Amino acid sequence: MAVTNPFTEHPRSAGETYFQHMRVALGFARQTIGAGLAALVHAFFPMFHETTVSERIQCLNACIENGDRDAITVIKAARLAPCPEATTDEHQADRDPAVLTAS
Repeated sequence: MAVTNPFTEHPRSAGETYFQHMRVALGFARQTIGAGLAALVHAFFPMFHETTVSERIQCLNACIENGDRDAITVIKAARLAPCPEATTDEHQADRDPAVLTAS
């Protein structure tokens, strides 16, 4: 019976080292916590963050589907090009420029 390391088993299955996986997971946490805070603000003040949460979720999903895990990380998530599949042209003017988007 082989002994597996629970700290490296899952990261290895994702093709990453422990620290690479940690960086992606922390980036994902940062983005989803930010989206949660935007949703909380929107709940009380509906005129703010009207599309922030949905855009962030759609762009995180695009990053995952495209395999661009680096775009989620804390280092690269600052400002990336707009994600065309995340919004329609009519909502382009309403976009929050701080939202994570993937090219």
